[in-house]
Amino acid sequence: MSNDLVDPPTVVPTSSASPNETVVFAGSSGTIEDSAGDLWTITAGGQVAFNGTALSGTANVTELAYVNGTVWQENASNNWYSIIDNGGTFSAGVGPTTASPVMATMSPDDTVVLAGSSVEYSAALIDDSGGNLWAITADGQVAFNGVPISGTANVTKLAYVNGTIWQENASNNWYSIVDNGGTFSAGVGPTKISPIPISTITLTPTGLALQAGQDFGDSFILSAASAPQHAELDFFGSDTAGRLSVSGNPSNGTSGVGTVFQAAGVNLDVRGGVHISDGLLQDFIQDGGTLSLEGTSTINNGGIYSPSVSDDNGTLLLNGTIDVGALAHNTLNLADINVVGGVIAESGENDVVQLGGNPASYQDGSGTVTNTVFEITGGVMSFLQPNGFNGIIGPATSNPDAPSIGIFGEVQIFNAQDVAQASFDTSTGMLSLLNGAGNDVGDIRFAGDASGLRLNMEPGIAGYHGGSPFLAINDQGSSGNGAGGNIPLTFHA
Repeated sequence: MSNDLVDPPTVVPTSSASPNETVVFAGSSGTIEDSAGDLWTITAGGQVAFNGTALSGTANVTELAYVNGTVWQENASNNWYSIIDNGGTFSAGVGPTTASPVMATMSPDDTVVLAGSSVEYSAALIDDSGGNLWAITADGQVAFNGVPISGTANVTKLAYVNGTIWQENASNNWYSIVDNGGTFSAGVGPTKISPIPISTITLTPTGLALQAGQDFGDSFILSAASAPQHAELDFFGSDTAGRLSVSGNPSNGTSGVGTVFQAAGVNLDVRGGVHISDGLLQDFIQDGGTLSLEGTSTINNGGIYSPSVSDDNGTLLLNGTIDVGALAHNTLNLADINVVGGVIAESGENDVVQLGGNPASYQDGSGTVTNTVFEITGGVMSFLQPNGFNGIIGPATSNPDAPSIGIFGEVQIFNAQDVAQASFDTSTGMLSLLNGAGNDVGDIRFAGDASGLRLNMEPGIAGYHGGSPFLAINDQGSSGNGAGGNIPLTFHA
């Protein structure tokens, strides 16, 4: 018989932490034990309890879940929040979101999460290939498994592309996120180029609007098959589009008609501009929304572009140029929108740019202009409410000696009801609008050489106004019937 001693079996301690995706429902006696050995329950009064103590600020809790080491709570409104333990005090991490963190499946490629958006219009969580959950917190940080990542801020989008998480910030800069085993760093970036593949979508007139909350950077062609049909594109969450285009069908004489609708507070960034040829594009911007146009937008071949706002509270932000073309009669109607920045170039002698109202009906609008340059080679620029104009009318050239307005250009000011007289200094290019007491009620600046401007009381020839640039100031009358007439205008050098 052997006298060798037999070592006792080695006992391997086992963790008592609850299994991943453990769930506890209100009304049950279930408990979640986290990796630190702390116990989480739901009290009879519907609060989250930590080691038996109810957490203030929690209420109407219906479910607890333990996912990837983080405790989540769901309330009676079906909203989920992750719970962050800050060393004895607690705060919400991710949330509210209606997307359950439990039993999530890997997100499809090109999944996008918008900051502050509901699950109806975008994904609320990204589940990566490792089963980790990514989201945007209420204060704009990236969250990993419910815990905010330090160093991230002002995040507006998350994207899951080819297995990589990307974030975009409020400056439109994209960064890829690298997981270094629990710590995180930026990979690629900053870059203005979106990692999300861009496609072109043609909308045919069906009478139904496209809910475009999940299209991020796509371009849209709004085509009409026959009048009076039109294609409509609706945005219910702040979004980015590549390019918006409307065109007619010369073969059957049909003009294209497209409508873009932005819900209240929605910001739409059209990075490829709008492009209209023989068609009409209407953009209805609801209360507080902003439409940003980048690059060069074009209106040609009888095109009409008419962005408008509700409640006098919407903005067209130009980060580029709107080119109103030389062919046919093109119209840019900015009567009811606040225009900021950029350049509006008008070149056709039959073109019309309307600001601040509709001169044809003598109705004042609500639109204003701030820091926008108007290059009028040809055509008419007409606006009401001159006090709302804070732009520059100037030549389409850097040459300071170039004429302020092209030879076929006109500037017409209507319904100048607070203006009794006007003084125009051709050397400085400053048009000062004065009331009956001689007080200044507004200034309009003409850049370049303004010495060639003439008054409207001098008749033109065959629509060319005697071959000289043309300046008109009119008061259509308080009744809006055109009974006012011309405002006395004094030229001096």
